[in-house]
Order: sequence, then C-alpha cells, then structure tokens
Amino acid sequence: MQNIRQICPEGAQWLDQHDLEMWTFHKDGGHRWGIATTNSSESINNVYRECRALPISAIVEMTFWKTNRWFVNRLHWCEKR
Repeated sequence: MQNIRQICPEGAQWLDQHDLEMWTFHKDGGHRWGIATTNSSESINNVYRECRALPISAIVEMTFWKTNRWFVNRLHWCEKR
C-alpha cells in the first residue's frame, strides 16, 4: 500500500475509502465477486463457447460487447453498494 501511496496518492485515498474485500483478492473470502474461476483459459473458453463457428470478426465483436456488458453490470452493482 505504501508503494501505491507514493505512486498515486489519489488512488490510495480511494482504496482507503473502500473495504478490503472489494478490491483485494486475498481478503474476499474466496468469493471472487461473482467470478466462477481464476483460470484465465477457462474463462476465455467459456466466452467463446457460443461463437466458435463464427468468422473472426464476429468473435472479436462479440467479445467486445460481452466484455462491455460485464463492466457496465459490475459498475452498476458497485454503485448500488
């Protein structure tokens, strides 16, 4: 945390205002905030499962919109807390 304070005091102040469970992996009690796996390849395979036969441009577009939706959903969820 000291390194963060030296690099970005504003960021450290923001982190201080939020519970450790919200922004640290080691303090979240194993919940991972709705993420079912820590394995990156499992996560990506899960994303691409429904579009494997599509052209690459469609896969890239689907990945963009799905990721965008995840961020928006998590943003709204965090704002409610």
